[in-house]
Amino acid sequence: MVNLTPEQRRAAEQFARDNAGISVLKDKKKYVAPSMPWMRDLMAWQRDVIDDPCRTKALLCGRRTGKTYLLVYYLLYKSLIKPNSTCFYIALSLGQAKGLIWKDLKNIIENYNIPAKINNTDFNVVFNNGSKISLKGCGDRREADKFRGYQYDLVAIDEVSSFGSHIKYLIEEVLGQALEDYAGDLILASTPNALCSGYFYDKTIVKSEYKLTHKTVLSNSKYPLWAGKKNWRSLAKQWLEEYKTRKGWKDDNPILLRETMAKWIRDDSSLVLPFGAGNIYTDLPEESGWEYSIGIDLGFIDEFAISVIANHIHHKPIYIVDSFKQSGLVTHKKIEIMKRYIAKYDPDIIVADPGGGGTQYIADFNDATGVCIDVAQKVKKFEYVDLFADAFRTENIKVLQSVHITLNLVANQTGA
Repeated sequence: MVNLTPEQRRAAEQFARDNAGISVLKDKKKYVAPSMPWMRDLMAWQRDVIDDPCRTKALLCGRRTGKTYLLVYYLLYKSLIKPNSTCFYIALSLGQAKGLIWKDLKNIIENYNIPAKINNTDFNVVFNNGSKISLKGCGDRREADKFRGYQYDLVAIDEVSSFGSHIKYLIEEVLGQALEDYAGDLILASTPNALCSGYFYDKTIVKSEYKLTHKTVLSNSKYPLWAGKKNWRSLAKQWLEEYKTRKGWKDDNPILLRETMAKWIRDDSSLVLPFGAGNIYTDLPEESGWEYSIGIDLGFIDEFAISVIANHIHHKPIYIVDSFKQSGLVTHKKIEIMKRYIAKYDPDIIVADPGGGGTQYIADFNDATGVCIDVAQKVKKFEYVDLFADAFRTENIKVLQSVHITLNLVANQTGA
């Protein structure tokens, strides 16, 4: 056994990936890494991302590009090339993480007979060399804190542009130092969002510490419609033109540019609620038995806001009956306003978003008001917003003419 310089080691690793049956001398512990013939499954640009020595990487990719598949192979490569490594794959929820990569990860391990123990309960894989891949979900700041205490060799975060503001806290405060112990890698991957905002937008719209790779389905030689064809590039371009024709889209269509071409382009039409005259009411139907719930954004950083909805067993629509929003309020003023609304409506449910203050922030308000305020569960926030928009279309949400709507509050209430 010989000790290799870093340059020699990288060359040996590359040779092993390209040639089945070749082993790599990994480090001074005389670890012999397994051959990795499965790395041949990757396209050249995907291998380049893995090989790039930059420790912070970003994949800005359109749909069906192969970005998530790349993350699976990156996790496998890091786990097998380095013994006892800790590798995490993080999505917005554990269910999403499972749906995105669990099947592919298991198939590669089984198809190539990679020695490993697969845990279908906790969704992790432990390899013979002591390395471990874990699937995780992170839907809010509270869940982000669960990632403390580890020493990471690789963290892959998928669909980053779907995360809320807690993603910055997760990456910069929770993961940042934990990736330094063993010079771990961080890779972010996503399709652009319609808002053109957020952590992933900020890090990919201008030059940053992240090595950016921008790809589309036109870069995917393994896409089923043209996989294995020598003229796949021309077939890909032909498909794109046919796809635009079927959809009736021009080249500047925002969905095409965002979802297929992976370009940051704001699409206000996808953000506006389908709000019409049928959603307006002037007086709540005069009937006893109305039940109320209150949604609160405690405004740890942003505005303090309250929204009140009413529902009745004999009325299908829900009615937004009251709302309040103001910035710059100190805590005791917020408590006074909350008490006033609670006394007025005697709600059955009170749901609050701590606004970056964490669950302890809500616990403090519970103590101050003497009521039970539940924490808004935002793991399915986007699904709730979709339901909220659909309820507007079907006129199952009615808004008092004088009331200002706070979208997030009502979405949290209806999804609670």
